[in-house]
Amino acid sequence: MTGQRTRPAPEAPAAEQAFLALLHAAQLNPTQITQITRRYGSAAPAVVRAHPYRLVRDIAGLPFQLADTLAQRLGTRHTDAQRVRAGIAEILQRGSCTSSLRIIESDRSGAAIVA
Repeated sequence: MTGQRTRPAPEAPAAEQAFLALLHAAQLNPTQITQITRRYGSAAPAVVRAHPYRLVRDIAGLPFQLADTLAQRLGTRHTDAQRVRAGIAEILQRGSCTSSLRIIESDRSGAAIVA
């Protein structure tokens, strides 16, 4: 049996290629894609499909907008609870990174008060 090579299962490379194509289509750069595949290993496709917003927390430098683009390509709705939670976390994170947090309240007349 010398000279014969073992072929991998055809569905494995096709599934991996589809996953990588999805990441590229969502405009993730090669460094981010490498970080994802290294961090999650063979579970990367399942992790990303189940929790696309987790990437913002787990992958250095990956912004919410890219995770949101990826999630939308995966079929996440704008009103999905996971998206809403991730969006709120992003807003709070941005607020904690600025020197002053602006708080908007409404007085009885409905006018906005910025503190």
